[in-house]
Amino acid sequence: MLSSEHKCRSKHGLRIVFGAAGVTASFAAVGMMPLADAIAIAWTSPIFAMIFAILFLRESIVPLRWVGAALGLVGVVVMNQPGAGVLQAGALVALLSAVLVGAEVVTIRLLAQSDDPLTILAINNLAGAVISGCAAIPVFQVPDIAQLPYLVGVGSIMVCGQLLFIRAAAMGEASFIAPFYYSTLIYAALFGLLFFGEIPGLNLLAGGALIVASGLVIAFARPRAAA
Repeated sequence: MLSSEHKCRSKHGLRIVFGAAGVTASFAAVGMMPLADAIAIAWTSPIFAMIFAILFLRESIVPLRWVGAALGLVGVVVMNQPGAGVLQAGALVALLSAVLVGAEVVTIRLLAQSDDPLTILAINNLAGAVISGCAAIPVFQVPDIAQLPYLVGVGSIMVCGQLLFIRAAAMGEASFIAPFYYSTLIYAALFGLLFFGEIPGLNLLAGGALIVASGLVIAFARPRAAA
């Protein structure tokens, strides 16, 4: 039988593979099809995370939670307004990205139940730095002084975001936390307004309202406690 240490290493390895492959497939999809179409497909990942949570974590998902996830997905589609471009080969790559990211969420949930968040973060980011660093060697350019504050800021925000997500995975079911990923688009629109003066259109407002509704539905959709 596999030792607990070996099982833990296997989980970390799976998380690294799923994460790296998912990001790679996402970038590839964006290069093969319009951005809005790629996002609309790739952001079905919470749905796959919920499916994997049922299969591998034995989570019980109330029907209302599926409704909430569907509302979030509709909100993404409304905000991005994908066109006929979704029906092409790149769509399969975007769908693969969604499957891989959904699998990564479930793996994080498994790791968060036993490992310290800082350990999970350090192992994944170290592996990611090695993988991306090797891939970037042919095109690497040394950043100038003006870019350093932005790099530090992005890195710090990403680390904080990952820590919060891992902590959430330790506290709640994967099927509960995954659909909240849709809310990223709302904050992206808000920051676009605050920092770049981008006025959200009707599609962004309508899609954002659906995503907010999705979050509320999921927050209140809890399995009944056993009698």
